[in-house]
Amino acid sequence: MEEGDKAVTSLRAAEVVMAGLFLVFGAVVMWDSQRLGAAWGSDGPQAGYFPFYIGLFIVIASGANLLQAFRMGEKGAHAFELRLLAQEGEDAAAAGPFREFTPNFGPGPPSPANLQVAQDMGKYVNSFAWRGDPPR
Repeated sequence: MEEGDKAVTSLRAAEVVMAGLFLVFGAVVMWDSQRLGAAWGSDGPQAGYFPFYIGLFIVIASGANLLQAFRMGEKGAHAFELRLLAQEGEDAAAAGPFREFTPNFGPGPPSPANLQVAQDMGKYVNSFAWRGDPPR
């Protein structure tokens, strides 16, 4: 953190709050799907059948995130920091708690499927500008 920046909370607390909110959201989706009918009827799935499983997936994923947040160890005690990177007159960019989003972000080179999507998107991908790119 730079001088003058103040941490609002720890990384662990931010992860726990977000996982908890998504867990509650998924539970509400499941509850309401049960209310609508989440079974397989004589004419096919009832109105709440597919939303119930979407809610179940959200609850399972949120539970996994919650478990991971509690198992963070020393890393979770660090301050959760989100700061503005742009100088006056520049476009805004943000850096999250792990690392800055750059063209090199990710586990490695793009897959052939990602390259195909990028080629299909064409002008949209080419309209992105990374910080530090020369002016167009």
